[in-house]
Amino acid sequence: MKEKIFITIFSIIFLISFYSSSNAQDNIKDNVKDNAQNSDKNNNQETSRAEELLKKIDLSKYSTPFYLQYVADDDSARSIDWLINQAMQNNKGLISIRQKKDVLQARRIQAALRPNPKIDIEFLTDELSNRNGEYDLSATYSQPIERGKKREKRIKVVDLELAQLEKEVLFQEQNLRLEITTQYINALANCQYLEFLEKLVKLNEENFKIVEVKFKEGDVAKLDLQLSEVELNRWKIQQLQAELQVKASFTQIKLLANLEVGFVLKLKPTFPVSKILSLELLELQNLALENRADLQAVRIGEDIAQARINLAESQAKTNIDLFAKYKEERKTEDNILRFSSIERKIGGGISFSLPLYNRNQGDILEATANKTQATYLREQLEQKIKQEVTLAFAQFTNSEQAVKLFETNILPKAQDNLKILQVAYQLGDQNLIDVITEQRRLMESQKDYLTVQKDYYLSLIALEKAVGIKVN
Repeated sequence: MKEKIFITIFSIIFLISFYSSSNAQDNIKDNVKDNAQNSDKNNNQETSRAEELLKKIDLSKYSTPFYLQYVADDDSARSIDWLINQAMQNNKGLISIRQKKDVLQARRIQAALRPNPKIDIEFLTDELSNRNGEYDLSATYSQPIERGKKREKRIKVVDLELAQLEKEVLFQEQNLRLEITTQYINALANCQYLEFLEKLVKLNEENFKIVEVKFKEGDVAKLDLQLSEVELNRWKIQQLQAELQVKASFTQIKLLANLEVGFVLKLKPTFPVSKILSLELLELQNLALENRADLQAVRIGEDIAQARINLAESQAKTNIDLFAKYKEERKTEDNILRFSSIERKIGGGISFSLPLYNRNQGDILEATANKTQATYLREQLEQKIKQEVTLAFAQFTNSEQAVKLFETNILPKAQDNLKILQVAYQLGDQNLIDVITEQRRLMESQKDYLTVQKDYYLSLIALEKAVGIKVN
């Protein structure tokens, strides 16, 4: 009887335990399923946020209002040729140099003039003394004759000075054109950098908003939020600095082109120079020695010094004065009868000074010293030009290599690295911070590429300035 009671009680306990265990397992399965669903939901939300961020890496969709204030691809924009034409017509410094041509032309007119003839008239009478009616009248006409071809040599000196001025004006025009081109490149490069920073600031503003939302949800630490804010403010400061650089470049262009400060100036979006294929240093140096306008002006200056030596030597030769003379003389023979007679005489002669002491030795020595000085200046400038071409060519070569390195290696690899990290993140092998870091590296590379590209175009302008002609 007792055994049956124990068996019955044990059976009841077993049934209760089995039922409780089944319910517990069902609850565990339900909880695991719910947790998995919640985890999948959170992962899906995180993935959607990441994908949303990664889609915003493309900067081309952002507007750039500040950039569009300075650059336009329509009729409102001014080309480099228009600015150069304005400068050639209105630049005060260039106008003042051209004005010297009028001075030299007036000097040439003076140099071509021949010596004026001279008339001497002399009259003597005794009306204030004896009053006998006697008088002496003489008239002399003289014409100086220049010896040693002084007139031709004076003209030659001034003609050479005019030729030298033309080369100086050409050199100043080339410098002005290259200076405007340099400022144009600076302004356009600064505008492109400003455009890049505008887009980057907007991208970082959206990134900051995403990090701010994740911070409120507890997904990121406060340090990450502060770092994002610091990064955003850093790009904003660079944008402000870029705007100042753009304004300074535009002010410089207006000054060179003699435009009003309030003139609304917009530039074309393309650089005014093109890339070149290959250059040889020796060829460039020879081109510079043949075409540099300042060197041509110095060479003419050497010719001017020689022409002044010739003029000084000719001035050592004395001039000749040819003269013709008429003389009339009245004499009284008898004071009582007042008998008088008149004698008339006509003659001529020649007059010249004897070069015993002054043979223009000082002026000849001075002109000779100036000739020696001009030769040294020409030799020094030739050496300086070779050095300038060598330095400009080295800068151009380095800039060209840097541009090629960015275009063929740095930028493509940076873009590939970002794509790889994007895929790895989507697969769960990388976190979001790594993707953002790689994105920042790409942006830094693009910013550096803008700087390198600007240096390349500026080095090309510097090479053109060193050579004296266009090299592309």
